[in-house]
Amino acid sequence: MSYHPTRPTEADGSVKLHSRGTHTFDVIDPRRQRVQTVRLDNTGTSSIYSDIMKSALSAYPASRITTVGAGLTLLVTLLAGCGSDPAAEEPGPSAGSILITDANSFQSTATLTVDSAVTAASGTAVSVCWDAPEDLLCHSGPALAVKTVFLFRIAQPDHNEVLRLLVNGELEPHLDSTLRYNVADDLDQDHCATLAEFKSGEDPIANIDAEYFTSAAHSYLLVFSSEEATGQGTLSLKFLEPGAGTTPVQSPTGCGQLAYTVELETLTPVAVPMAGPWPIDWRGLTRTGDGNPKVPFNDIDRVMLVFYEGKDVKFLEENIFDLEQIEGAKYWQLPMTGDRMKKRNTDLSLATDSAGAAFPGFQTAAAGTWALALMCDTCPSPAPIMLTILAPTP
Repeated sequence: MSYHPTRPTEADGSVKLHSRGTHTFDVIDPRRQRVQTVRLDNTGTSSIYSDIMKSALSAYPASRITTVGAGLTLLVTLLAGCGSDPAAEEPGPSAGSILITDANSFQSTATLTVDSAVTAASGTAVSVCWDAPEDLLCHSGPALAVKTVFLFRIAQPDHNEVLRLLVNGELEPHLDSTLRYNVADDLDQDHCATLAEFKSGEDPIANIDAEYFTSAAHSYLLVFSSEEATGQGTLSLKFLEPGAGTTPVQSPTGCGQLAYTVELETLTPVAVPMAGPWPIDWRGLTRTGDGNPKVPFNDIDRVMLVFYEGKDVKFLEENIFDLEQIEGAKYWQLPMTGDRMKKRNTDLSLATDSAGAAFPGFQTAAAGTWALALMCDTCPSPAPIMLTILAPTP
């Protein structure tokens, strides 16, 4: 299944996404803007999901949004996600364990499209302007106002190669400089600034032409952010090309820069008995669901068990950004802390709902879908380490 984020459609402004088919963007802007597109299917490289999506979702601290599927990496740390952990120092799976492997977990791919704008050759003549663009998930609102504009000079002239490095988490060694403009310090509130007004850290730039110049060896990437820290709250991106341009650079909408695919229907459901025990073991995983071959086992901090009444797997794919917010769903959580920390197995009978009631079992008169996820709330990627569909059997 292939999806693209769409605008919220609920009356209360809540997030809702719909299937819209496969999207490849190849648009030539009349103002001499050139589109750059990179697609990465799960190739065994590190996740391309974590940084862009982590940044996009960081604007929603009051309500965690579990995002599964897109694998786009950008500017949280400019590094690959959490590294894999060594084998657990404990015996192998116990007899009767319910084993979870790669075949049981979701898979995802993604496409990132970033265009470029030709500017004046001197940074003193380059104006950057911003409004309240929709973010990469097509969200908008006061929480997504631009607070900081970053300009990265990258020692790689090919935009496609920049995006390849970006999505593989390999961009940091190629960064020559990072400049920023803090919108919160903008007393004029004209929503525009020249590159000469950007800063290097907290220091004014002595000579912008030593930072921004025509070069056959560099690329320049603008990042519009709803946060002040690098790598948080990414709203949208644009490449800059020093040249003979005269038009101010306007912040693009992030809506349309991200497309993704997620697969739940093709995974192998995990058979579980209707009545306990339910000892699950996930030490057989060799990748995360978003394609990272380095599984951060020791960082898994909770197990989430959910029953989506009246919903099928296709519905979950189409609402993949809202897995923890679907109305009518029943949730049980199992913190992987204390004695359970760093283990690669547990028993679902220990899971409890929000009121502290123990998981009663899989018996239910209603039709629906059972799902199980391994969560890491502190990892660069907000995607579950693993998400699978459960198949209760007598």
